[in-house]
Amino acid sequence: MRIKWTTLYVDDQDRALQFYTDTLGFQKKADFSQGNYRWLTVVSPDDPNGTELVLESNANPAGKAYQEAVRAQGRPAAQFLVNDVQAEHDRLVGKGVKFTVPVTSTTGSIIAVLDDSCGNLIQLETHVGLGSRPLRSSDRLIEMARIPAMTRGCIDTHMRACVMHDFSAALLHANRRARCHGATNLHTRTSRKDRPSTSNRVTSRAVFRRRNRSGAHGRRKTR
Repeated sequence: MRIKWTTLYVDDQDRALQFYTDTLGFQKKADFSQGNYRWLTVVSPDDPNGTELVLESNANPAGKAYQEAVRAQGRPAAQFLVNDVQAEHDRLVGKGVKFTVPVTSTTGSIIAVLDDSCGNLIQLETHVGLGSRPLRSSDRLIEMARIPAMTRGCIDTHMRACVMHDFSAALLHANRRARCHGATNLHTRTSRKDRPSTSNRVTSRAVFRRRNRSGAHGRRKTR
């Protein structure tokens, strides 16, 4: 099972086709009509056989009501991943595209929101420091901890070694590593009293080893 089509309601299909192809850079995939209905889709040139964006006419009252409600809340009707939000922003501004939200840094992403002139807000997004590869567990921990970009490189390696432990313990290790590089402590909502102490972790490991040994003795006796 895979996602093949996703729908975007537009005020004018001809104007939408021109905007999404000539301005944004998508390619027309399908365009045919039956009576008053027109099936119109575009795709990314990087993945011509991938998911198609259906530019659906909002002549349907339900579609128009949905489009207007989403726009009234200031919510993007679609999100597109780009390699460089700032570069795309500058390119599109040069073509006369209006942005309702300028290039903005958020947790883990850089975004910008544009008006497609067809009744929708569209969000452009770049994942900071992650490129196109999947998120690793260490990346999730780092984003949660809000580690400053300048300390990310020196902490990431050590954070991976701690990823199999609980989050609080991993942060304790990362804090020590950060201080070695002159960085301040990482901040989380976890209070200090809730973080496991070193002695507790050592005790837990000792108990775990004793249980393993006792289990092994028990199995030998059974044999």
